Amino acid sequence: MEIKKSPKADLEDKKFTWLLAGYVIVLTIMFVAFEWTEYDVKVDTSNLISDVIF
Repeated sequence: MEIKKSPKADLEDKKFTWLLAGYVIVLTIMFVAFEWTEYDVKVDTSNLISDVIF
């Protein structure tokens, strides 16, 4: 029996490339998620009270 599948339809040669691309994308998302930090912003209001002059 002869093989009827064309070489363009064979995805086995691209499987490893897409697997590596998926690993890179997942590891990048995980790195960004773990390094995401949110800092508290402190507003200095001590100067507002001391500057009032009557």
